[in-house]
Amino acid sequence: QWQVDDGSWFVNVVDNSIYSGSTSNSLSIAADASMEGYAYQCIANNNCPGTSVSDQAVITISPLPVPDFSFYVFLDTIFIQNNSTGEDTYYWDFGDTSYSSLQNPNHYYDSIGHYYIMHTVVDEYSCADSVSQEIIVYPYPVANFFADTACFGHPSHFIDSSYSAI
Repeated sequence: QWQVDDGSWFVNVVDNSIYSGSTSNSLSIAADASMEGYAYQCIANNNCPGTSVSDQAVITISPLPVPDFSFYVFLDTIFIQNNSTGEDTYYWDFGDTSYSSLQNPNHYYDSIGHYYIMHTVVDEYSCADSVSQEIIVYPYPVANFFADTACFGHPSHFIDSSYSAI
């Protein structure tokens, strides 16, 4: 039987929306910040005289790391700036079967299209959170012009024939 002390004294844990496994060898807790500092212990009794009480463990609730990033495109490369807080480890999924664990990676997409960059951060306690942003990779524009034949003393005309495949 698991017991919890929320500051008043130890009471038996009951399975509910917060606790599960109150009478098993493993207690699961859906903890929130209000439970910071709660102490837990396990009572073992095999229906014989005497009861064994475990050492106490105090719960520490760590805030989730906050994933955040921005990016800009220069020529054909995407430069990513990690703006996350509280993280120790970085994981990037670029949506095209490419990945990175660098803090501020760069990436090149081989094909035009819509992609989602998924950024996952993990803290020292293995708490993780993710965020994603869509990126659209457009085709290169084509710069071009043509001019008519130029004769000395007569104006020549230049015509822009540039285009974008969008």
